[in-house]
Amino acid sequence: MNQKAKSLIALTLGATMVLSGVGSTQADAAKKASLAKKSYSVKVGKKVTIKIKNKNKKAKYIFKANNKKVKVSKKGVVTAKKAGTAKVKVSEKLKKKTRKLGTVKVVISAAKKAADNTKPATNVETAKPVASAATTEAPSVAPSAEPTVAPTVEPTVAPTVEPSWNISQEQDEKDYGGFNNSNDPNGMKNFDSYIKTPEGVELDDPDYEQLTFQSITYTATVSGEEKPCNIYLPRNYSTDKKYPVLYLFHGGNNDENSWLSGKIPFILLNLIVKGQAKDMIVVIPRIITHLNGESNGYSDYDNFYYEFKTDLIPYINSHYSTLTDRNNTAIAGYSMGGREALNIGLKMLDQVAYIGAFEPAPGLLPYTNEGGLFTKESFALSDQYKNNTLVFITKGIGDEIVGDWPRTYHEHFVENGTPHVYYETGGFTTSGKESTGAHGWEVWRASLYNFAKRIFNH
Repeated sequence: MNQKAKSLIALTLGATMVLSGVGSTQADAAKKASLAKKSYSVKVGKKVTIKIKNKNKKAKYIFKANNKKVKVSKKGVVTAKKAGTAKVKVSEKLKKKTRKLGTVKVVISAAKKAADNTKPATNVETAKPVASAATTEAPSVAPSAEPTVAPTVEPTVAPTVEPSWNISQEQDEKDYGGFNNSNDPNGMKNFDSYIKTPEGVELDDPDYEQLTFQSITYTATVSGEEKPCNIYLPRNYSTDKKYPVLYLFHGGNNDENSWLSGKIPFILLNLIVKGQAKDMIVVIPRIITHLNGESNGYSDYDNFYYEFKTDLIPYINSHYSTLTDRNNTAIAGYSMGGREALNIGLKMLDQVAYIGAFEPAPGLLPYTNEGGLFTKESFALSDQYKNNTLVFITKGIGDEIVGDWPRTYHEHFVENGTPHVYYETGGFTTSGKESTGAHGWEVWRASLYNFAKRIFNH
């Protein structure tokens, strides 16, 4: 073989090796390990395994949680210890090199609904020992004990049962006229009346001065932050009287000042003066809670549940003259705030009887970007609260931000038999004209107006 032929063969082999090397490198890259999912939902006491695609048998995988709400094994098995949100960092160690695969978000929900459902049964069980104790005492005081015990036990049980007052959308439309009934003099077709002094009613001061506005801060122990909060007090607020409380939540990337654009004083003042709503304290907090000093995206809004329950409600009840039972506590919000109103309301049914979600954001049920705060089974009113809780959901007919998610929540409630009120609306301008139903104030103001008429009346 001559030198030229040898050189040609060597060149061909070299090119083949180079090409095969490139192909091998691409194949290796394609087969690199990666996280199969970046979000998991699990209940306290349950386990879930973090899945990794294209695992390398020679590699070691390291799982590290950012808090003690979960426990993670060496094989990536996550055990939920406490309700909340945790993050698990996943790394791959191969030989002496360590590569980060990413962070997995774990949303842990408490098994609270099961506890709520068992409350009636628990009460029955606790009553039995009392009855048996009375029986054991009977022999020593047989003539007098039996006649006195029976009459006093039975009558005290009946008053503790709450009357059923939840209504269907049809009944709601009959009672309140709905959103789009032009024959209803108090309905949204007469929307302009809510932003000016009602005819025939003289007020001593300009409209905004009728409700006392306060801007306060409170300590959020769950995050270690000093949190700002806006409050409206009723006209002639007095500590000699106790008031129901409405908590209003803002949307994503907004804050406690955003609801001021909703003309709250005008809406409530006119409803109250007309006798269509009760005097109430309105609390508008900042619903972003950074746990461990970290920003965690949507989880920061979900984490507000812990702060609301542990810090805000106790603060308001200790600093203001409030009615603290569930029938005098309402929560509502728009967009992300609507999502959190449903999230918090369904988790705190023992303390909240009115839940308003105005164009609520996705995330309560699983979807492309999140594992969901609830399962299809848990996203419901428990039997104990089905007939004494108002769930009020609105959808803007032209909403291109949250799209059909409000309707999805509505359809899910219909499917699982959860009583609620649902409206699709175009919303209304301040001049009384029906609007396009976009994701914005024309729907949110209309929703607040209608929600405020329906709360604290049972």
